[in-house]
Order: sequence, then C-alpha cells, then structure tokens
Amino acid sequence: MKQIDKFKLDKILSQVRKPGRYCGGEFNMVKKDHNKVDVKICLVYPDIYDVGMSFYGYQLLYHIINSNDDFVAERAYAPWYDMEELMRSEDLPLYSLETLTALSEFDLLGFTLQYEMTYSNILNILDLSNIPIFSKDRKETDPIIIAGGSGAVNPEPIKEFIDVFVVGDGEEIIIKLMNKVKEYKSLNYSRDEILQHLSSPENGIYVPKYFQKNSTKKIVANKIKSLDRKNYSIKPLVPIKEIVQDRLSLEVQRGCTAGCRFCQAGMIYRPIRERSYSELTSYTKEALKNTGYETVSLLSLSTTDYTGLSSYFSLTKEYFNENNISISLPSLRLDSFNSNIINNINNQKKSGITFAPEAGTQRLRDVVNKNISEDDLFSSVKIALENNYRTLKFYFMIGLPTETDEDIIGIIDLIKRISSMSRDYGRKNIHVSISTFIPKPMTPFQWEKQLTPEEAERKIGILREGLKSYKIKLMTNDPYESLIESIVSRGDDKLNMVIYDVWKNGGKFGAWSEKLNKDLWLNALKKYNIDPIKYTAEKDVNDLLPWDFIDFGFMDNFLISERNKAYEIVNTIDCRKGCYYCGVCNKDLKMLQNNTNIVNDEKKTKLVVDDKNQITNEKEWIVRLKFEKAGLIKYITHHDLFRIFQRTINMLNLPVKYSEGFNRRPKISFGFPIPMSYSALEEFVDIIFFEEVSNIKNKFNEVMPAGLKILSQEQIERKTQSIMIATEKIVYKVKFYSEVNIEELKEKYYKLSENDNLKIIRKNKKRVKEIDLNRFIENLEFGENYIIITYKVVNSQTARVLELLELLFEEDIPKFQGERLKVVLKNQGKK
Repeated sequence: MKQIDKFKLDKILSQVRKPGRYCGGEFNMVKKDHNKVDVKICLVYPDIYDVGMSFYGYQLLYHIINSNDDFVAERAYAPWYDMEELMRSEDLPLYSLETLTALSEFDLLGFTLQYEMTYSNILNILDLSNIPIFSKDRKETDPIIIAGGSGAVNPEPIKEFIDVFVVGDGEEIIIKLMNKVKEYKSLNYSRDEILQHLSSPENGIYVPKYFQKNSTKKIVANKIKSLDRKNYSIKPLVPIKEIVQDRLSLEVQRGCTAGCRFCQAGMIYRPIRERSYSELTSYTKEALKNTGYETVSLLSLSTTDYTGLSSYFSLTKEYFNENNISISLPSLRLDSFNSNIINNINNQKKSGITFAPEAGTQRLRDVVNKNISEDDLFSSVKIALENNYRTLKFYFMIGLPTETDEDIIGIIDLIKRISSMSRDYGRKNIHVSISTFIPKPMTPFQWEKQLTPEEAERKIGILREGLKSYKIKLMTNDPYESLIESIVSRGDDKLNMVIYDVWKNGGKFGAWSEKLNKDLWLNALKKYNIDPIKYTAEKDVNDLLPWDFIDFGFMDNFLISERNKAYEIVNTIDCRKGCYYCGVCNKDLKMLQNNTNIVNDEKKTKLVVDDKNQITNEKEWIVRLKFEKAGLIKYITHHDLFRIFQRTINMLNLPVKYSEGFNRRPKISFGFPIPMSYSALEEFVDIIFFEEVSNIKNKFNEVMPAGLKILSQEQIERKTQSIMIATEKIVYKVKFYSEVNIEELKEKYYKLSENDNLKIIRKNKKRVKEIDLNRFIENLEFGENYIIITYKVVNSQTARVLELLELLFEEDIPKFQGERLKVVLKNQGKK
C-alpha cells in the first residue's frame, strides 16, 4: 500500500478554503489492512465531497463491499480548483480518504454516472491519479476503471475512458464482479484477460473492448428482486463537516408506478419494490443511535406513494417527537399529499415545501402522463398554507412535447391564483423553478427534439413578463446547459473526443452553472463536426439509437406505444391500479408492496421512548471536559466541532439538556474558537446533563473520530464561570515550513514594540477598530524556526496569530503550521 506524502498534504491543506473535504475521519468509517484483503476498490464520486457524501448509492456499496472480509472499499471525491492547483504543484496524486492511498494503487476504481455534466471531472480525476485517460493506453499495473448509475443507460459518450460498465442495480453484481477479479488475480491473469472474462452481457456487465454489437445480443440490466435489509448499514458514514444533505437517509422504495413519460428514473428503476415498514422502523432507531442524526429523510422517487408510510409514521411519531427528530420528505406527489402526512411531520420547523406540477395546463400534464389535476394542486397548496409553511416552491418544465405558448401562459395563471390564495395566510414566499425539458434515453420521449436555447429564452421571457408584477422568485437554468446535457445524454461514441477536448481545455465541474463554459463545448462540437441543433433534433422511431443494445426489460414497442398515447393525449394508469404490460415484471421480478390493511405488529415494532427523555425536573449535572484536536481533524471548523460533540452525545444516548424554544440546541459551550488548521493540545468544553453520567471520558473516546480525544473530565458547579469568561491566556506555536531568519524577526518585533507600532486594524460588518497587540501579548518566545506566542485575555477579548504575523512579515507571510498549545483558565470551584 503506497500512501501519499503526509507532509505535503499537511502543507497544502492549510492553504485551501475548505480543507475538511480532504481529510476523511467520518463516524463509522471503515479502515482495513490492504495486505489482508484480496481486492481493493475506491468508490469515486466525480464532484466535490459536499455533494458526493450525500449520494446514497455509495453508502450502500461501501457497506456491502466492506462487509466482505476479502474486499475493501474506500472513497475519493473531485477536489475543488484550489486543492487541485496545489496538488499539481506539489506533485501529489489524488488519494482515498480512509488510508490516504493513491488511487493508482487500487485494483478497481468505481465511478458513479449520476449526471452527464460531471463526465469531464472523471477525466480530470484519472489525470490527477496518474492513470491514463483512455482505456486503450492503460498498462498492466493500472486499476480497472468501472462505472455505473443512471448514466450507464447510454455508456457510448464515455466508453473510451471506462473499462467496465455495470448497468442497473449494483448491490448484487458488485460482489460477483469482485469475486471474479479475486479469482482471476489468483490465477495470475493479465489485466486484459481479466477484462475479457469480466464481460457478461446477460448480467449487465458491459466491457466495450469485448462486446460486439449486433441485433440479437444485448446488455441486460441488473434488477434486484427486493430491498434486502442486509444491504443497508445500521452504521452509515456520517461526515464530520457540513454537506449538502446532512441527515439519515432511508430508502423506502425503489422504482415508481406513476409512469411519467419524461422521467428516466421512473422507467429504468421499475418495478416498484417497497421496504417493509416494520423493518424500516427498527432500522431507523438503530441507525439513529449509530449516527447521532436529528433528521430522517425518506428517499424514493415518490415517497408519499409508499404504502407503508402511514404505518411507519404511527410506529415512529412518539419516538421522533420525544427525541427531537424531524422528518424530511423530498418527493411529494400532489395527488397523494394530504393532511395526515402533514400531521405526522408537524414536529419540525416549517420552512419550505416543494411541489412539481411540471406543466401549466391539464392538457400538457395529460400528454406527459402526470396524472394530477388542478384540484390536486390547489388542495395541496391549501393544506400547506393552513399548516404555516412559509415558502412554497413549484417546479415546472418548458419545452415538453406538443407545448404551445398557451401552456406557458398556463404556468403564469396557476402561479397568480396560488399567489392570490396565499394572501389570506399572511406573508408567504413563492418560488417558481423553470427548467428546460431534456429528452432522456429509455423514456417514451427519447425521440423528441431538444428545445433550442433561443426558443427557451423566448418562453422564459414570457414567464418573466407575466409574473413581473407579482412578488414571485422566478429561477431558471441556462438553456445552453440543457442543450449540452441533451447532447451528452443521447450522444454516440463521437462524444468521447468532444468530452476529452472540453477537459483538455479546462472544462470541469459542468454541473455547477457558474463553472459551465458553454464556449468550450460549442468549440469542441464544431471541431468534431457536430451541429448541436441537428444532433438534438427529433429522431425517427425507426432510427438506431446509441443505447439500443441496452435492455431494461421493456417489451418491444412499449416506449413507442407510450409516445403515441402522449400525442393522442391518452393517460396510462398507475401500476398500482393495474398492469399495462411494460414487460419489466416476470416470474422472478415482481412489484413488492406493504400490506396496507392494519398495523398488526405495532406492539413489536413501535419505537419505545427512552427513560432519559422522561426526565422533567430541573436537576443539572455539568461536566467540563479537557480535549485535544490533532491530526487531519484539525481542518474542520468550529461549527463542525460543535456538531461532532452533539452527534457523539446523541450516539451515546446521553441525557443532555436542551435550550428552550422550537429550534432546541444541546447545552454545549466551548471557549475561544480554535483557528481552522491549528492542532490544539488542551481545550475545554462544558456540557450540561439532566443527571450524572459515569465514565464519560471513556464513552466519548470510544465514539469520537480519530484526532479528537478527551483527556480528562471534572464536574463543575452551576455558578462556575463559562470557559470564555474564565480564560486567562492562550498559548500558540507557529512553526514555519521554510527557513526563517529568527534573529531578524526578533529584532523587528522589539523595534515595533518599543515604538508602540504593534497596532492593527480589525474590521467586522459593523465597524472598523484599531487594536494594540501590546495589550494582549504576554510573552513571545523565538526558537529554531518557530515562535511561541502567549496571548492574554482582556475583557473577554484576545488577539489572533495572523494579526501579529502580518505585522512581522507584512504581506509576505511564509507558510506555517499552527498549534494551540494550551488554554489557561482561572482557578474556580469544583465539585
């Protein structure tokens, strides 16, 4: 196992804006000895950590793979611009977060294809890892590059970069694939021989080099029969820094029965497979205790259609209310949203709620088979208003098949009526999000044309004009972004060189609107003689499509039949109400639903409220913990540190006291924040509990991430001053990476001090203030390439390390390693 240079890593992390992205150390992280496993895979998300850590699919694969003693799965994410620049300057390759192992050292790299606009990031990650971009150029020692996810529906635009595609559900096939790699490695197969033997079209494994397309042989997508509990970890990864979706995610079902004709996910994840609500309930409590989360998100394409939802609410509501757990429902269908759902999530703060009518007229909703009526829409809005939701968000598309300006005006009329409704309920925020429809592979609309950017801008103009006199927040995307996504999602193998050209010229993070450079794409398309408008024009249903060799189980002509029904404005019923023979279900694969009659196992599965939540008296037990913060965890923020302590308390199920009010917070208080990137040897935190907690030091140390360690504990009296007020002095050490003339530095300091020139200007949002550092400096010790600074605390104020360094070095401060050696408190009474 070849680890990266830790000294170089430490040096560059102190220079990036968000170093916590690159440190690992999450709760429940798995570390294995690479010498004791047979196959090593790194799961790589082609976007930043904040986005990738929210991806539920990798939580599943991480658990499934690491549950096998023969395998190890680690993780890596795309570094942001500042980190990449420093990595390249220091010749530091991309590495896994668990063991800091260079990606080139793994047997397999597994990329997820969640969004086409991240494809250039895949190339950048390979290049950062010193792995050849093109599959044909890879040598014997290079990892095998695997990719899966919804983008594998059409693998052709990136097939020259990927060795192996996994099509369909990945839970079962990934272990089969890794077992094959283990076997072939033991037989000393060459890399090329392994690829040849991995090719298995009937099992959804597509190896471009060893697959010859013809009219009879297809890649058959994997579909698991049921959502097996063993695939869901009760100890999922929990980040130690804030991410996009920082909550306990629970997949309640896979697939969707609605049959919306524009929705790729609804088509390729058929049939619906629900998890048992009783199993989900017991899993919820176990996972909450192992994560410390206070929000549960119920994931699916349409959570309100989950037939076990009412039963799940019945079994968990009391436990959630008593433990301050809130519920998030990311997918709300207008025809299944009701007051019962609201009543069951009424324990949480009312911020915003999102609905997706998709189209502005009933005619167009019928075209796309969005089986909701205006009555569904307005009754749902009324329920949300009556329950005090402050922000109502609505999602529409433009450019849908058969759309006319009348349908655009229909969006305006709907929003005006909703705005009028809301006036009777006080001040409300109405947000309208407009996106341009993109025809996706494996949908009834896969043959449709893409709306041109010019036409999209015209329609957006109609919306802006129609809503300008209303207090509506209208959000739109860049039509060129939609055009490029459409080109890539339905592209053929010509797109490989286009994507390569875009990356070669600096195109990265195309999923971020502000980073998408449309000119790079348009120039690359022109270079390879691709006219974007012709390329995204309407296709004949008899045309051969790039993804026709992929089989998701649909009967011949099913998608064409659904397209014809769209133009005839004929609805297709929901799968739950009857089968319309799409072809996906068979004797081995069927729709799985809960028994919706009664909750007959409530006594067994209802979550019991813990005794700690029944304590109502005013007794308090206050503990002051001394702790250290060292290693890579020094790169987290003060806010992240608070959340780590909060989650540790939740995981240990300790009787912590909360503040009053709706937005309750645990009573945890620190002293002066530790500067980010500084290790700290002696810090303090006060925590108030309802009752005494025995052996708290050891309990915390068993749970907390590596680098955080409780050194001692002591009970303190209620009248004891807070850490902030009690702090007398703080001692820092600054160690320079490069050689510094300490004698000159010392001389400069004394000269500034004698001439009363240790004054700095401190700015904040409200005022600008001159600060004399002499007031705070108690002592300065100059050593061999380091300084030790002792700052006093005066009237709850102190100085910062950088303020002194800016005076000593002016604008050219050398790179340094910061350390907070000690926080000295006044002597106070203890129990």
